[in-house]
Amino acid sequence: MQKMGILTDNFILLNQSDQFSEKRIIDLLSGDDTIVKCDSANIARYAKHAVRENNVHMNGVKDVCRGLITELDGCKSEQQILEEIVRVLKLKRTKAPRKPQRVILLGPPGSQTEQQAVKIAEKYKLVYVQVTQMLKDAIRREGDTPLAQDLATKLHNNEPCKF
Repeated sequence: MQKMGILTDNFILLNQSDQFSEKRIIDLLSGDDTIVKCDSANIARYAKHAVRENNVHMNGVKDVCRGLITELDGCKSEQQILEEIVRVLKLKRTKAPRKPQRVILLGPPGSQTEQQAVKIAEKYKLVYVQVTQMLKDAIRREGDTPLAQDLATKLHNNEPCKF
């Protein structure tokens, strides 16, 4: 992230039990409006695999960012989570100039980090940046360079992007 010029002020991790995450993923994949269509007989297996993979990656993130991550209970209601994030970030509605905070909101699959980020951005007049969109913009800017082609391939295959 530092190579991309992204320096964060806060990392917030929404913790959930593995069972809670698996249930949320199953509910999301089983819904009629799901974007990802998959074999219904394997949804539970996919959910378990997604949670296990997230746990492996999150352990690495916690190790690298030791002492910089604030962990919150992601099993609470959406409103309670929003209030805790606001408390951690010490956000206030004000028209006074202020240095914008750079926050990365993390969580396991199904933890609704994107929805929480959008709500906080709207309520407190902050800028919401979606990492996937940043990568797509970088691919567009770079054109036909090897970096752009590598990023596009990794993004398409849901592989981690390293800089």
